[in-house]
Amino acid sequence: MRAVFETGLIHADEPWMDLLELRNLTTHTCDEGVSERVYNNLPVTMGLFLQLASRIRGVLRFLTGLSIVM
Repeated sequence: MRAVFETGLIHADEPWMDLLELRNLTTHTCDEGVSERVYNNLPVTMGLFLQLASRIRGVLRFLTGLSIVM
């Protein structure tokens, strides 16, 4: 994730930092409260990754001049 921040494709703003925190919490946990928090955050997480995919497609179009369909 650090590499993506460094490229500028995403910014270290609150939603991405929250996602990073959730990832760190879930690495080695079986806590039901943490699991529910992660589950409840899935719509936000999906939105972030869809935005990232769109930015990557834009960069690819810029670099290659091709239309990328995903």
